[in-house]
Amino acid sequence: MKKDSGKRNLICIITAIAVMALIISGVLYFRSISLTADEQMQKTADSETVKNEDSKTESLVSAKEETVADSSAEAEPVDDGTVDEDNPSSADNSSPVSASERKGHYETIQILVSEAWDEKVLAKKGACEDILVSEAWDEEVGSCYAFGRDYEMGYECGICGFQTTGDIASHIKSEHDGAGNWYNVKIYTSDEKCLDYRIEAIHHNAVYKTVCEEDEYTIVHHDAVYRSERVWVDD
Repeated sequence: MKKDSGKRNLICIITAIAVMALIISGVLYFRSISLTADEQMQKTADSETVKNEDSKTESLVSAKEETVADSSAEAEPVDDGTVDEDNPSSADNSSPVSASERKGHYETIQILVSEAWDEKVLAKKGACEDILVSEAWDEEVGSCYAFGRDYEMGYECGICGFQTTGDIASHIKSEHDGAGNWYNVKIYTSDEKCLDYRIEAIHHNAVYKTVCEEDEYTIVHHDAVYRSERVWVDD
């Protein structure tokens, strides 16, 4: 009986394990199917986006080609058979009315817009500079502040005006019999000369000379300017 009970328990365990394995495998299978569907939907959306972008690019390219074609058509000169009154020769350069009447071709010519010219451009601005001519110096100058003559104190006769630095009494006695008078005077013994001579220093500032350089210019050449124009030339 114990052996049969053990076998039953083993069978139940194996059965339970098998059922769990089936459940887990089923869950994994359905999950993989779900992921595959989502990936397929994403790929489809990406493909549609790429197609829309390619379609837009093709539309832009077509529009640009049409614009270039229209511009070329507008740039092509058309001969309407008229003649410019101010330029009669323009009739010779007009396109032919038909291939059977006139044959020719277009040529590109250069028309002068502005002639070549030279421009004077300032290259270096001139500057002024003070150059020393003579340095500062001091000069000694003498000046006389008082003039006069040398003298000695003497006597002058009150009768005849005789002057002497000696004995005036002997003069009065011998010349005027002792009757007379005299008084003291200055008797000059030299000519007039400088009595107060002074030396002073006179300062002389430095002397400068201003020298200026002229502006320097350079010549810049500008070439002539031309524009291209297509004209009709008969063959």
